[in-house]
Amino acid sequence: MTTAVQEAKQESRVKTHFDTVADTYASFYQGQTSEAHSFTIRLKRVLEMLPSELGTLVDIGCGPGILLREVLDRDLHARRIVGTDFAPNMIAQAQERLAAGGLAGKAELRVASVMELPFDSASVDTAVCMGLMEYLDDESAAVAEIARILRPGGSVIITLPNRWSPYRLWQRLLNRTFKGLQRAFPNSKRLTQIEFMVGPFTKGVAHREYSERAYRGFLKRQGFSTTDVCYYNYKLFLTPLDKRFPAATVRVSRALECLGRAPLLRMLSTAFIIKARKTGDEAKA
Repeated sequence: MTTAVQEAKQESRVKTHFDTVADTYASFYQGQTSEAHSFTIRLKRVLEMLPSELGTLVDIGCGPGILLREVLDRDLHARRIVGTDFAPNMIAQAQERLAAGGLAGKAELRVASVMELPFDSASVDTAVCMGLMEYLDDESAAVAEIARILRPGGSVIITLPNRWSPYRLWQRLLNRTFKGLQRAFPNSKRLTQIEFMVGPFTKGVAHREYSERAYRGFLKRQGFSTTDVCYYNYKLFLTPLDKRFPAATVRVSRALECLGRAPLLRMLSTAFIIKARKTGDEAKA
């Protein structure tokens, strides 16, 4: 299978997945589960990292409009607010969410891929990418497109899974072990019964993980300078304990969220947010 075909297949799987879960995606922010905590603390940290003057704000991969509604509800200083997503059902959900809050028409919503954003060059001040980069086939092209639309000095805020967290290290080990057992015992009913304990959140869709140091270097080569990093979601209860004791998992994580910028202990978290400033074409390697 050629790389182009593989990328097309991945893009199709991602689009189908998010179109399918669009109706229920907002519910992932609700309840007392560890997943809900991860989504809500991510949103909180991104909002904290937004610049005081947003100018033209674009939420790339806006999903059902959770961030857009928060920005509008808080009446943050923005000249223009736009949400884009390549899953049409997500845009439909975002329209409903804003309308339900009496915010219809306050933000523009467009079906668009991060690879081809519907904005003039150097026309955007702030871009946000929550839960997006880890699914892309050509991340360099995506970041180059974000650099194109940002004005010099404009900011991008990107959320990323932390490759070196204990939870993700354990999860990768479980996944490899489980897949090996599946190959050895393809008809095992027992393995089918326990699959939910080790299966990835978006089964069948590639989902990358990152190190902060490597991603800083990647952004620098793309013409960005990192200005802030914050880690979040301290999921210390490893599978299956996180599923057996969800309330305790969330309590521990909430108690440790203050360590998001601690030099060493922040690496215990499952994800991080990186904020970078466009420095101009001359900064590219």
